[in-house]
Amino acid sequence: MISATSTADRLRPFAGASYALAALLVVLPLLDYTQNVGAPQLGNVQWRFASVGLLSSYLVTPLLGASLAVGTAAVLEHRTARRILGYGCMALAILLVLLLLGFVLDVIQLRHGVPVEGRRGFDAATARAGLKHFLGAVVAFSFGQAAIKGERGERRPRSEQGAIPLVNR
Repeated sequence: MISATSTADRLRPFAGASYALAALLVVLPLLDYTQNVGAPQLGNVQWRFASVGLLSSYLVTPLLGASLAVGTAAVLEHRTARRILGYGCMALAILLVLLLLGFVLDVIQLRHGVPVEGRRGFDAATARAGLKHFLGAVVAFSFGQAAIKGERGERRPRSEQGAIPLVNR
């Protein structure tokens, strides 16, 4: 017998918990990060370098939270949430690129003060942090683009809206 209950309908009771978990995955690491970097000292190149470098260690968990939120919104067809999350991910991608550009400038400024014997470690650490920011920006952009494009591409003709699918996917 073919069931008229869609996957989205079966997952709908989990929406609140999924969004809450997504929020925790985004917010808690960022709170930990802000506690570790202390008060902003934007005029201090060492503070900027250290804080952006440290941020690279905190990126994966919030990106997992974003993926959970975007996935939940997509599966459950929450168009408004998907649009908001999509633009939020795009803004995050832009922010990460801007932070990366500032980080590169700070690295150039600080590198001359690093002793020769410490430059190899300095270069390796900065390359890892820069790569994490770049990849984080790519992932955030990809989530944003998928959420926004998917939202636009999902409009169905009025005749199909409300139709019960014959086959469960």
